[in-house]
Amino acid sequence: MALTQSLPMFGLGTIERKAVGRIVPSNLTSLSPRKLNAIGLPLAYVDCDRRYRFVNKAFLEWTGKVFIDVIGQEIQDVDGREAFPLYEAYVDAALVGERTGFERQLTVPGGPSIWIHVDYYPDRGTDGEVRGFLVCYANVDQLKRLELEAGGREHRLRLVPDSRRPRRVAGPFLSDSSA
Repeated sequence: MALTQSLPMFGLGTIERKAVGRIVPSNLTSLSPRKLNAIGLPLAYVDCDRRYRFVNKAFLEWTGKVFIDVIGQEIQDVDGREAFPLYEAYVDAALVGERTGFERQLTVPGGPSIWIHVDYYPDRGTDGEVRGFLVCYANVDQLKRLELEAGGREHRLRLVPDSRRPRRVAGPFLSDSSA
C-alpha cells in the first residue's frame, strides 16, 4: 500500500531537482510542521538520496538528536553505520516504491530494550518516480510484551490437555481380541 496522496499535497518540504543540478525545496504549505509535531508519533521524510529532509519533534525526542544534526544528513550517519545494515533492505524497497515495514527490538544505550514498529511509505511525484519516503516509528513494547506473554500462556495451556490424555501403548504385550 502506498500513500493515497503524494506528499506535496500534505505540504512536506520535499526536494525537487532542477536541470542544472541545484536542489530547490518545493513550496509546500498545506500541512505545517506544527501540525506534524502535534501527531506525537516520530515521523521523518527521507529523499531518494537517503537524506533526512523533514523530522518532527517526536522524532527528535525519540532519537535524542537536534534538528541541525539530522536535516540534510544521510540515514546511516544519523542512525549509526553499524545499525543501518539491519534495515537497509527496507529502505531500498521503499525507494523502489514498495510500502514496507518491520518490528524489532531496539536496544538503547543506558536504557532497557524496547520493541518498535517502523513503516515506510513511498512518495511518488506526478511523473510516478519515487522521490523519497515517509517513515513512521511506533513504540509497541507494551503490546509486544503482552503478545509474547499470551503466546507463552497458550503454549502452557496446550501442554495441560496433552498430559491428561490416556496414552495408547503399542507393543507385543497387547492382547489381540481375535486370537
